[in-house]
Amino acid sequence: MNENGSSKPAGAAGASQQEAPLAIRGQYIRDLSFEIPRAPESISGLTGAPNVDINIEVATRDLESDTYEVSLSIRCEAKTEAESIFILELTYSGVFTLTGLAPEHLKPALYIECPRYLFPFARSIVAGLTQESSLPPMLINPIDFAALYRARYEEGKKGAAS
Repeated sequence: MNENGSSKPAGAAGASQQEAPLAIRGQYIRDLSFEIPRAPESISGLTGAPNVDINIEVATRDLESDTYEVSLSIRCEAKTEAESIFILELTYSGVFTLTGLAPEHLKPALYIECPRYLFPFARSIVAGLTQESSLPPMLINPIDFAALYRARYEEGKKGAAS
């Protein structure tokens, strides 16, 4: 027992009543497209490493009070000089509840922290799908979402100034 007559550690009652500022309510594949336009020729005749273009975008949508959908869109295209080997488009989304954040911290949480939680799952889907298609697994390097956010923010400031 502590000094206030409770057997719980001091602060435990308040901690259990307070919700975490970021809670994941669910995550899912919103959209997935994968094609190998010239299979099986493009797979069997593959020599050397193809050129791979990867584009990653983050989008958000308000759902209800303090609840948001955050979508991570990944587009990968592998090609040789002569042909496209594969095109993969994935939109992986999650529903997040953000509570108790100051208004100036909301956008960074939505565009940095939420995608940071989604990315490992999206990366795994991309790697698994390419590997299951008789291709080497497409392993996307870790993404610095804070740097992406800063670049977007600076881009927005330049656009507003001109």
